[in-house]
Parts: sequence; C-alpha cells; structure tokens
Amino acid sequence: MSESQTTTPSEENELPEDLINIAREAFSSIATENNAAGSVSGSEVARKDASNHLDFAKHINSYITDYIKVADQKAAFIFAAASALISYLIAQKENEKWLKSVADWSFFDGLSFLGMAGLFIALISACVVILPRLAKSHPGLIAFMSVAENESASCYSLQVRALENHELAESISKHSFDISKVCTKKYKALFVSMWALGIGAVISIFTLLL
Repeated sequence: MSESQTTTPSEENELPEDLINIAREAFSSIATENNAAGSVSGSEVARKDASNHLDFAKHINSYITDYIKVADQKAAFIFAAASALISYLIAQKENEKWLKSVADWSFFDGLSFLGMAGLFIALISACVVILPRLAKSHPGLIAFMSVAENESASCYSLQVRALENHELAESISKHSFDISKVCTKKYKALFVSMWALGIGAVISIFTLLL
C-alpha cells in the first residue's frame, strides 16, 4: 500500500467540517428557542403575580368597606334606639328628677341622671361613627376627593388606563390603608356607643319601674 492511500486512526475519527457546522447551528437554534420559551414563561408568571396582587388588593378593600358599612348600620340603630328612649324618659318627666341642685338629689335621682347620661353618650358616640371622614394620607385614584381633583373625566380616565396591574394594586392598597384607619376609629366609637346604650337603658328602665 502506498503512502498516499494510508490513513492514521485520528484521521479516520475526524468528522467532516460540514457536519460540525450543521451540528453547531442545530444546538444554537435549540438554545435560542429555550431562551425564548423561558422569557415567555417568565413574563407569564409576572403577569399572573400582578393579577393575583390586584385580586388580593380588591378583596382587602372590599372587606374593609363592608365592615365600615356594618359599623354605620349599627350606629344608626343605636342612634334611633337612644333617641327613642330619651324621648320616652322626657315624656315621663324623668329628667325633672335631677334638674335641681345636686345637694337635693336622692339615690334614685342620681340613678335617673346616670341612665339618661348613658343614653346621651350613646347618642353622641353613634353620631361620631356615622359622621364622614374626609382626611387622606396621600393623593390617589380611588377616594372620591382624589377623583374630583382631576381637571376632567377624560383626564382621570387616562390616568387609570395608563396604569399596569401592579400599579392599580398599589393604588388600591394605599386606599385600603386609609379606610382601615377610618374603620378603626368608627369601631372604637361604636364600642363606646353600644356599652353606653346598654348601661343607660338598664338603669333608666330600672328607675322607671321603681
């Protein structure tokens, strides 16, 4: 065999350059597709997270708003009940028992005063619950005063449409913080109103039965 016809083992194992280039192009295409798929899935996850945050913010806002409605309804009932009891006690001239010098009060006169005082405290506390709160901690897009601060309806609409889901969730969350402060103050006043009504009513009924 001549030298030109002989091949070494390393030369036999070498692949043609065309096959190597094809393989490289195939691997490069696969890598590009995987990166694209990863970026798409990442963006989908981000959109889902933003949507979940928006749903959560809406739920919390609705939850606090419902509690405020319940507080106002209870306060309205207490206001009506206290007003009716006070009117009845005045019709029965219970107030005349303590509309005199304190030195002339008897034990039951003092009880009559405490009963009506409790009812008046309940009445005032119920008014505190029902009275609207207009303060806000920051400018926003949800509170009615913030909406009214816009120059026009179109201006407000454009602001809302320009927001992404995560920005809407942030705006709703800030509003939830504000109304949570309102809700807390309402329930503190409602707590006082309920106890004052209960104590005032019991004492007043007791003095009427004597």
